Amino acid sequence: MLKSFRNFDKNKNLKEIFEGQIYMTVTLHDIQKDYIALAPSYNEKWETFNNAAYDYICHNIERFAQTPKTIADLGCGTGNLLKRLADTYPNASLTGYDGTAAMLAQAKEACPQARYIETDLDTMSFEQTVAAYDIVISCNVLHHLNHPQAHLEKIHKLCHEQSLVLLCDIALDSYALKFMDMYWRLMLPSYNRGYA
Repeated sequence: MLKSFRNFDKNKNLKEIFEGQIYMTVTLHDIQKDYIALAPSYNEKWETFNNAAYDYICHNIERFAQTPKTIADLGCGTGNLLKRLADTYPNASLTGYDGTAAMLAQAKEACPQARYIETDLDTMSFEQTVAAYDIVISCNVLHHLNHPQAHLEKIHKLCHEQSLVLLCDIALDSYALKFMDMYWRLMLPSYNRGYA
């Protein structure tokens, strides 16, 4: 048996886990533990993937939004997207939300002009923050959440009628990603599931 195998209930059918019928519960502690370990090398390990996602996000902001005054990045990680947005929209008020202090420490260095809030994105109440953002971004967050529908409802509360919402996450559109989804669900405590 693999050493880093997640808390596996032997009573659950392994076939159901592999077929995506059973998902593991993710806690904030799971996310923090994984990302505290990953923080020092995160930008290097995920540079290609994140840059592709950030290019997509920036392209769609240019395409669909007027010059934004307020931007929220839910799951801002090390702040690289916020830095790009600050360079493009220097007058915008930026807010980054993340659940891991180690990632936020890097974000504060990358983009010191943004405001940062450490919080559990799966359970937080956005009603305690600002009334509405012009742009709300949730990039690489959904696969960590136990309740993605609730996350989408919370995003809605952060929006006004003209807000642009950009969701980016792992898409299970190839056999390689479907395999990685199975692997990550079994091996990474902070990973819940990808989406097709």
